[in-house]
Amino acid sequence: MIRLRRNLSYFRYNYAAVTLPVVFLSLLWHPISMIVFLLIFVAWFYFYFSRHDDRIVLCVLAVITVVALVSTHVGLNILLSLIVAMGCFQLWELSLSELIIPPFDYI
Repeated sequence: MIRLRRNLSYFRYNYAAVTLPVVFLSLLWHPISMIVFLLIFVAWFYFYFSRHDDRIVLCVLAVITVVALVSTHVGLNILLSLIVAMGCFQLWELSLSELIIPPFDYI
């Protein structure tokens, strides 16, 4: 559990950078949802990737993304794309098993 918390805090930008394109690719056959997602992606890029704010921005943007995409009725596609993203994270974790992540004082 401690390793999971450390990895989430250390690699959170990378996890978000992997998850967003996977969700985008799952929306290729839903043009309205893709437009909504592109607008939300701009918000992600401006508020999260260009600034290095922390957990509050991540939580608010995640909730806005989920609500907007669920309201466009693509719930199953989003669920499957998140499962694919989690599979990518698991592969990533396997490749990082030798890497030593520096300890954080605030965990």
